Order: sequence, then C-alpha cells, then structure tokens
Amino acid sequence: MPGFLTVHSGELEAVAGQRSGPAPLGTVPITALAFRSPAGDLLGMIAILPIHPTILGADNQLVSADLAGAVRQGLIDVPWTMVATGAAGDISTRPHRREQTPTELARLGTLAAAQLMALLENPGSAVDGAGLAGARTLGFGLPARTNEGAPALAGIRSRLAAAQATGDPVAVREAETALQGAELSAVSRPADPRLTVSAIQVGSLRLVAFGAEPYLDLQAQVIAGAPDVSALVGYTHGYLGYLPTKAAYDTDVYEVNISPVAAGAGELAVAEGIRLSSTLASQFRS
Repeated sequence: MPGFLTVHSGELEAVAGQRSGPAPLGTVPITALAFRSPAGDLLGMIAILPIHPTILGADNQLVSADLAGAVRQGLIDVPWTMVATGAAGDISTRPHRREQTPTELARLGTLAAAQLMALLENPGSAVDGAGLAGARTLGFGLPARTNEGAPALAGIRSRLAAAQATGDPVAVREAETALQGAELSAVSRPADPRLTVSAIQVGSLRLVAFGAEPYLDLQAQVIAGAPDVSALVGYTHGYLGYLPTKAAYDTDVYEVNISPVAAGAGELAVAEGIRLSSTLASQFRS
C-alpha cells in the first residue's frame, strides 16, 4: 500500500520512571513510528516504550499481554499497532502505579495510548528515501562477572530488615529484589556472556537493538554517538539479561546484582551498535 512514514519523539508522563538512582526520572522518552496514507490518514503505528512491560504482580494467573496489550487496547481505533520494548532495564511503572490489578493496568495503558495519539498530532520527522538494510553482530562477547567478588549478602539482608521495620512497601520491594538478584548471581555466573547487537535502516530511519534489557541511559549514549538513530530497542534476537550502565554498578539493585556482565559491558555494546548503525548510514548515503 502506498504511503509514507513519520517518526515522532516525546516524553511519556505519569506512567513510568526509573526504579533507582540518585535522581530517578519520573518521565521517559518514547518514540512512535506512524505509517500514513498518501492523504495523511493514519494506517498503523509502532510504539517504542522503554518500560518494563509488567504491571500485574507475580501472583497473577490471568492470560494477559500486560502493559503492551493494555496500550494496544487503548489504540484500538488505529488499524494496526505494535508495541516494542525499548531500553527498559531500569524503567518500570513502579513510581506511578497505584496497585497491581487489571483495573490499574487498563488505567496506565489508556493513559499511555492517549499520550501516543497526542504525540502523532505533531508533524514529526518524515522518513526520506526507500529501501531496507540491516546488520547484525551475532555472539558479541562481553566481559563476564566471574572475576568479581560475590555479592555482600549479609549487608543486603540487613538492608531488607531495616526496610521491613519502616513498613515502606517501595523500600521493601527494592530490598527484596536486590537480595533475590544477589542470591541468584552468587550461584550462577556465566563465564562467556554473549549479546546479539543489531541495526536496521529503512530509508533515513535507523534503529539499534540489543538482545538484552538495556538501561535507558544506554539509549542516550547510542544517540550521542549516532544522532540519526531514533531509538534503542531491547529483547531482540535472544535475551542476555540486564545490561546496566557502568555507573549503575555502584548501586545495590536487582538489575545490577543479577546481570551476567561486568561493569563497562553496556558501553561496549553501545560502541558496537554505533559502529553497525554508522556502516548502514554510509551505505545509505552512497
């Protein structure tokens, strides 16, 4: 079907934010790819949301697409939609959700969908040119954590006890998951973690993808090194695990404790993503 593609970038408010860090973000950047008819009518959309796509709790027994499904339901008037998970490693709905129920899932999904539709009201950036090109680095080796010391379980257990004494549910949850990650890491540390890094170009549109769950700041690093990249996508071509930034290894959180890779691995993946994307850009210009 003839038509054209536009790219829209903005901030998603009151749905998700960073789970930890010295100054956690309360909003997250989002990207929408809008497919339109020659007359400008919206034919379909790909939404790239850097949000851990779970709202329902671990005790949920419903068959559910969770957050991605709730957002698609909110976009039901769009002929077709796809929701992709972006750099969600340290991003979740935790800062904004009120509970972990289907009702809250519908509320947040509807809120996200409304903001995506509002984003499409702006002109966006038209994608120039045609043609599809892609590149992939299979089995990109990253440094393992096998040479690091074991997590300090006693200290994390003390932190959990202190959080339980305060009764703060957020602090308790963060301490519980930090302990879970440390305990799992102590007994299972892959000696040769490998990551699939990909880049894709459709006309002037470029995306980079990791077969992992990258921290949001890694997207900023990719775009700083390759400004024409619109977004970093996660969970593609396999799943290595969490991919934190180097700075995050100074924090005692689940995502860092459970990650199979050593500090600096995320930045190595960023460099490879920039290299692949820049190669595609050179081919497109030529």
